[in-house]
Amino acid sequence: MYTVLVRFRSRTDGGEERWETEGESPRAGAYRFVYAGARYTVLAGERLILCAEGELTYRLELDPARETSVSIATPYGALSAAVRTARLHVARGADGLSVHAEYSLEIAGAVQDHALSVEFIGAAASERGNL
Repeated sequence: MYTVLVRFRSRTDGGEERWETEGESPRAGAYRFVYAGARYTVLAGERLILCAEGELTYRLELDPARETSVSIATPYGALSAAVRTARLHVARGADGLSVHAEYSLEIAGAVQDHALSVEFIGAAASERGNL
């Protein structure tokens, strides 16, 4: 298990969210962290899986090769959405792993575009087993 710095950025038509937190990498391509009371798990590879457990609970799968779906559990009920991934780029560098994605969610006929960037700094060393 290795400690990583997580830098998160999300952008929609409604605004932008940025934050940093500490996380852990139990194995190559897998990350866990907590932010604002929610627990997140990220699995990065040819596709990206982002799971959240908190006020909103979901398993978002970003796969440029196919449309996926997500069910988002909220305190007021569940929302279902179609997920279309326009771009997904996962890069492993000297100082860690970075993920950049552009995708849209379609909920009840309304489409909302999203851009997501997540960096896991320190992940490269953990994936080489050098920490």
